[in-house]
Amino acid sequence: PSDGWYASTSDSAPWVTGILASGTKKFNYIHFKGTDDSMKTFSEVEIFTTQDGTTWTSQGVLPTSYFNKEGSVVVRFLSPIEAKGIKIAAVTPSGISGYFGIGELTFYAEN
Repeated sequence: PSDGWYASTSDSAPWVTGILASGTKKFNYIHFKGTDDSMKTFSEVEIFTTQDGTTWTSQGVLPTSYFNKEGSVVVRFLSPIEAKGIKIAAVTPSGISGYFGIGELTFYAEN
């Protein structure tokens, strides 16, 4: 909780991933914490999953406005997704100067 991840201000397409060392899990949701106003440089983020750690499948695009005004956000998948990892990528620059950062990121799985 005391650490954070921030992209360089010159990075036009920042992303962060969580990859399992082996196997896959059925991911249910992602919990973002401490993101207060730290995603204002981009107006949307896209969530991806991977089965192999190389090929990524989009699970949808979310507006960052909600992340920026809340201190804690849960993003649920409609049904559990079998995956080796999850990637959160910033998309659609907002035109506002600042940074892209995530204070705490937790992936939840049922197995």
